[in-house]
Amino acid sequence: QLTASLAFAFAWGVVFLVRRNVRRHRPGRLIWGVVLWTWAIVATISSYLAWPARAAGPVSALTVSVWPGDRQGFLAGAGEASFGLRAHDRIAGYGARPRRIALPWIAPGPLARVSLEMMAGEDASGDPRVPQFARGVVGTEDLGARAVVIRPAGQGAPLAICRLDLVMCDDALTRAVHERVADLGITRETLLLCATHTHSGPGGFSSTCLAQAIATDHFEPRILDRIAGAASRAIRSAFDAAVPARIGFVRAKDEGPDGRPMLARNRSSDDPDFVDREILGIRLDAKADGRRIALVLNAAVHPVWGRPRDMTFSPDLVGRIERTPSVANGALVVFVNGAEGDVAPRIKRATMDAFTDAIGPALRAPATATTLRLTAGSVTRDLGSPRYIHRLLGQRERVTEAAQRPFGEGVSGAFGGLLALPATAFLATIGAPDMKVLVHPRGGLGVVVALGRMFDHETYRFGAVRIETEEGTALIAAVPAELNTAIGLGVKASGRRRGGSPTFVFGLCNDYAAYVASRAECVVDSYESRMTLFGPGTAQVMREAIDAAFDAVGAPDPTPGR
Repeated sequence: QLTASLAFAFAWGVVFLVRRNVRRHRPGRLIWGVVLWTWAIVATISSYLAWPARAAGPVSALTVSVWPGDRQGFLAGAGEASFGLRAHDRIAGYGARPRRIALPWIAPGPLARVSLEMMAGEDASGDPRVPQFARGVVGTEDLGARAVVIRPAGQGAPLAICRLDLVMCDDALTRAVHERVADLGITRETLLLCATHTHSGPGGFSSTCLAQAIATDHFEPRILDRIAGAASRAIRSAFDAAVPARIGFVRAKDEGPDGRPMLARNRSSDDPDFVDREILGIRLDAKADGRRIALVLNAAVHPVWGRPRDMTFSPDLVGRIERTPSVANGALVVFVNGAEGDVAPRIKRATMDAFTDAIGPALRAPATATTLRLTAGSVTRDLGSPRYIHRLLGQRERVTEAAQRPFGEGVSGAFGGLLALPATAFLATIGAPDMKVLVHPRGGLGVVVALGRMFDHETYRFGAVRIETEEGTALIAAVPAELNTAIGLGVKASGRRRGGSPTFVFGLCNDYAAYVASRAECVVDSYESRMTLFGPGTAQVMREAIDAAFDAVGAPDPTPGR
């Protein structure tokens, strides 16, 4: 924002200054004119080439993994493993000071990648030469992986649900974990790797440049290996511990005596109580003796108790929920976050017991179903060109309109583009061709940043799992993003129409495509709308992909195997 504002003012100042000096020196007019026009044309072309406003592609690459035959008996187990945090590990999650200790080149683009690479070069001790975030403090709370594995008594791919104490997951991490557990028969469709979204976990695991610059620090292969190792150990432990089991779907409600949510509040809506109040669970008990094996708990909330000034590694609110006896009731609790994009915690540490005591009784219902049939599917979709749009003045809607085409729309759009040309040319001159100043004639000034060079990929995998038991059917939507509440509720409604009661939304799952606000929410200037990087239509694009995955696992007679 500051760069764009200064660029706009400085560029026009330079143009007027040069124009005044040229008028005083007649012999140099032609030379100065040629220089100015050449500069403007070259910078405009450079900006245009960095402006691939590519639309989202079609849903493609459907794959399905299914347990063959009718419902059958199954085994279930749970396991956990520590990351083994060390004193030199960087703490990830908050991108501001005091955790932030250095910045790469401020304008995303080619120079930002070069800047990150130069900063990441190892020093004599093997650490990044110029770290971006402070070192974390290893406290009393352990961070790591918790996993549940459900596998058939006969043939079929085991389902592995693994949650990690991380701010996000990415595709490289998911692939690394899958390589380590593929020998167990787990497929990409039956591996659900979910970040809790703690803002006080370790960094260094993401290979995506934008994630490194904003929240996770430089990529360090040894940290990725350590985290992937913990995930695979937890999954293997759960696989080995699996015993004949029963399954049940449990429900609780985030609602206090006053009728208002206790856990969560909407941080962006005019109505702070507009949250998904469902607390859903998959309950697994041993078939032989009723021993509680695990509870997969699904709720939507930013689990941020820690503040940027606190350097202690922490699972945040998730750790407290998982370890509360009234919730666990003897089982290993695996917390999977939902559509938490616009949901902040309302609850305080001192009032946590009231919340857990309120939901605990509903989660104690014993599991009773002894047979199931599992179908898992996934689709992929190119989401288009990622861009960051920031409003400086006027309405966000106008700024977003101005960003739809390289030179605006119609005569007024072209005039706005011409007005912003000196600032855009200046940004290209200082090595930021991916940044462009936007002017809308009907009231809007902003900046847009093309982020394609900061992403490793723009095609994402969306998954669905259908669990059919003799007592009912559940659907799981595996979403690689932070959905806002309205989008999450829409996904649940879509799942219910397809027979999923309950329908779980697993957010931050297997990859990360930033936030997803609805088209209506993108008109409002909020953090979530600015971080909806694939445009105002992202929600619709993702909903179509999720619905396609739901349809894939809801086929009446899917072919066994992949």
